[in-house]
Amino acid sequence: MIDAIPAIAWSSQPDGSVEFVNRRWRDYTGLSPEESYGWGWKTAVHVEDLAELLNAWGACDVQEGRECEVRLRRSDGAFHWFLVRRAPLHDETGAVVRWFGTGIHIETASKRNCFA
Repeated sequence: MIDAIPAIAWSSQPDGSVEFVNRRWRDYTGLSPEESYGWGWKTAVHVEDLAELLNAWGACDVQEGRECEVRLRRSDGAFHWFLVRRAPLHDETGAVVRWFGTGIHIETASKRNCFA
């Protein structure tokens, strides 16, 4: 079912290391699941956007979701803007046990913007 949604989707461990990517991610980036897992997904993020993305997602209230506009590399090497969002899954104590994320292709001429 996750492969049917019209978005890139993934899940990751509490530290951000990816454990699942859907078919849209694989088709868009050309990366296999094995290449994407752990921290391999970072190779698809534009070098100028990666530090800001990691900083925004690691900032203060790590318990909350985040969204950010970043450029992702398509399988042919071209970069396109995506709005990426992630949201936490909490256990009964409130600890983050997994993150779920999506990426939607957007057209924007504005400067990238990360926000809570």
